[in-house]
Amino acid sequence: MIPALLLVVGVSTAGSALPPRPTAPATATGECQQSVPLRVGSPVPVTLLGGAGLVGCSAVCEPLSSYAHLLQLEQDGITVRELYEIDTAELRADRDRWRERARTATAVPWFRSPWFVAVTASTLSAAAVLTYDQL
Repeated sequence: MIPALLLVVGVSTAGSALPPRPTAPATATGECQQSVPLRVGSPVPVTLLGGAGLVGCSAVCEPLSSYAHLLQLEQDGITVRELYEIDTAELRADRDRWRERARTATAVPWFRSPWFVAVTASTLSAAAVLTYDQL
């Protein structure tokens, strides 16, 4: 329950701490219009072929294990970002708590504040002077 609450607080308060993710780049000239799967023992899909049996568009053939690793890296980045936001929220809460403790620990009681001491000293001095003058 508490980790979920910290996640919500961390995401809501520290959302702007990290820069936004980059957007997808513009398409290149001659780029294939869609992703096409290539399977062992299957013919090359027609969408990749142009005239005379040559490739009609540019693409990268990425091995599945490499693509899976890229997905894992992306998820790891998302997890690190969420943990960073939670840690930042916890650190801010700790900072505020310690700041409040320091403020209350170093607070001067009302009877030791300068205005109270000045008023009390003036009143007592005036009373002593008036009493002395009447003797």
